[in-house]
Amino acid sequence: MPQNSMHALVRLAGSRHNAFTSTEAATLGVQAKQLRRLELRGELTRWHPKVWAVTALTTTPEQRLHAAVLPASGSAATTTSAAWLHGWLERPPNPPQLLIPQSLGRAHPTAETHQWARIEPDRDITVVDHIPTLNKAATLCALGPYVDAATLERCVDEFLRTDSHRWLADTMDRLGTHRPSGVAALQAMLNDPRRVGGVTESWFERVLANLVRVPWLPPLELQHKVDTPQGRYRLDIACPDLLLGVEAHSRSFHWGAASEDADNVRDLPLTSQGWQILYVTWSQIRRPDEFAALF
Repeated sequence: MPQNSMHALVRLAGSRHNAFTSTEAATLGVQAKQLRRLELRGELTRWHPKVWAVTALTTTPEQRLHAAVLPASGSAATTTSAAWLHGWLERPPNPPQLLIPQSLGRAHPTAETHQWARIEPDRDITVVDHIPTLNKAATLCALGPYVDAATLERCVDEFLRTDSHRWLADTMDRLGTHRPSGVAALQAMLNDPRRVGGVTESWFERVLANLVRVPWLPPLELQHKVDTPQGRYRLDIACPDLLLGVEAHSRSFHWGAASEDADNVRDLPLTSQGWQILYVTWSQIRRPDEFAALF
């Protein structure tokens, strides 16, 4: 094979998470016979009969997922694979989770497959990082049976920070009566009377908000704004009736002298207005009984 054709094939692979089809290779002039010859020489790896990867390039979770999607026309990442692509989960599932059309059956050599007749490709499937996937609202409607309640709540919080509740509600109404569906688990979580209202800025704050729920306390508010003569300040969690605020300190956002100074400057005006502020670190969250007693 001409060297420039191999270079073009490597560039193609690099732009496709190191997974490409025989048809894509043919557009560069590399035919099936040449692909098989490169495979015998160890330069290419075959993922599926018509899906290939360059052996020398790095294997990644994106590669495994993209390679699984390519041979099944109309397929898309679903459940935990979709949640990972949307940035809600730290680790991708293994094997990849794939939504495939019913016409293709259920067999797949490298992925766990799901079928959902009610999904409408034009409405419910999008492309994330070049990989077809359920959109955010449809992902939440499918996710419930595959994660625990705390993880589902975290994913919902992530969604609501950037997208509308209306979109989620409309998708739930449309998909909720068709199996398989996680809409029941999603609805139960949203309707849980113990769920603190509002949208937290981080999962740390949601853990903290759930931790400080006490039945006899006045209502708690998330991201509560307090106006003082020195300006407006915001508290992660507040019990306004008691002038009690709680701030979540994580390593990501509250580390070092500069952050501590900023907290002190902010606390003086709040204290002058009668507020008491509790600071809670991640290590304290791991000892909830101690923090509950403090609160």
